Amino acid sequence: MTEPQKAEEILKKQKKQIEKAHKNMTDSINYAKTIQNALLTNTKLIDTYIDSYFIFNKPKDQIGGDFYYFNKIGKHIIFAVADCTGHGVPGAFITVLGITYLHEITKLKEINNPSKALNLLRKNIKKMFKEFGSKNNNGLDIAFCAINTETNILEYAGAYNPLIIIRNNELIEYKATRNPIGFYPKETDFKNNRIQLQNNDLIYLFTDGFQDQLGNQNYTKFNYTRFKALLFEIHKYDMKKQKEILKDILNKWQGKNNQTDDILIFGMKFCNK
Repeated sequence: MTEPQKAEEILKKQKKQIEKAHKNMTDSINYAKTIQNALLTNTKLIDTYIDSYFIFNKPKDQIGGDFYYFNKIGKHIIFAVADCTGHGVPGAFITVLGITYLHEITKLKEINNPSKALNLLRKNIKKMFKEFGSKNNNGLDIAFCAINTETNILEYAGAYNPLIIIRNNELIEYKATRNPIGFYPKETDFKNNRIQLQNNDLIYLFTDGFQDQLGNQNYTKFNYTRFKALLFEIHKYDMKKQKEILKDILNKWQGKNNQTDDILIFGMKFCNK
């Protein structure tokens, strides 16, 4: 065998090794995606709680660091939208922790007060990292809501992630506590908000991915002000149409740019049954 032939054989072997490693990695990520999707509340179950809603969930990679959570505990409908540190595999690991702890807090401990739930979630996340010898900035931002189906009172608490309600052609913003779920130098309790819902109120929870997407024309972020204006502009459409418009606006804004972050938006129309 000549030297060029030997070199070619070596390249073939290396190519096969790289292809095998890539396949193993891809298979692992796809399996992780299956597990993550299984942990997210099935939309068929959400359909039993809410008549009119949309979930716009667009991870940056195959798996992401944003998640949503729904449950029915007694007379309370519990729902949340969260943004974990990072995206891809690291973010996905924290989503598993977040969903697991939220389920424990709401289902097993039957806590439906949002501020208490977030205080306990922060305690659990910090304890987990501390026990494994890591005091770092990993954690999550979240908007957590509970609707009392007997009184129609919505309670909300947020860790950086706000709540928007559009009522009678007016956009109302409920600001979050400026603390993450995780380690923070100036830690405060999460503020609880009580809101008497009215028929046809539109409720929006979201992460910051849509707002932070860079535009194709001027390479600037979509930004929060523009995002709020967009929600107000589309709020008179039905939920399915709103989701379609959000997708279309995002695609036009993004153009050929890469997606910069995971994107998750939840919208619902409150109907007093």
